[in-house]
Amino acid sequence: MNGRLLPLAAGAVMAASLVLTGCGSQTVTQKPGAAPASINPTTPAPKGGGSGAMIKLQPVGRSVRVAADGKQLQVSTDTGGCKKAKLVAHESSASVTLSLEVTDHHSAGQMCPQFVKVTKVTVELKAPLGSRSVFDADGGKKVAAVKS
Repeated sequence: MNGRLLPLAAGAVMAASLVLTGCGSQTVTQKPGAAPASINPTTPAPKGGGSGAMIKLQPVGRSVRVAADGKQLQVSTDTGGCKKAKLVAHESSASVTLSLEVTDHHSAGQMCPQFVKVTKVTVELKAPLGSRSVFDADGGKKVAAVKS
C-alpha cells in the first residue's frame, strides 16, 4: 500500500469499527405500524413524587449588587432550558446569608433546550442591608456588597 494511503485506511477502519459497535447509541425495536417508541432523555428526571424538580445550591459569586434603598440584593447566574434560579436571603441583625437555588424542572420524557443565558436574580430584604455583612450559604464565604 502507498505510504500516503496508510493513514487514510487506518482512519476508515477506526470509523467503521465505531459504527459497527454502536458507540453511544441506543437501539429501539419497534413493531411495524406501531407508534414511535420514545427514548429516555440523557439526563433523567429524579424519581419520586411531586413535579420532579431538582434543586441545586450554587455559589452566589464574588459580589452582590445592592439597590439604592438597601432592601434589594441582586446577583447574576446562568440559567436556560428547564433551569430557573431563585435567590433566597436568611437575615439576622448582623448578617445576610444568600442561597442561590437553581431548580431543574426537567420531567421524564420532556426535552429541554440546550442553551445558557445570564439572568439577574433579585431578593427583597425585610430590612435595609445597612452595615450587615453578606455571606454565601454555599461555602460560607463573605461576599462583597456593591451599591448600584
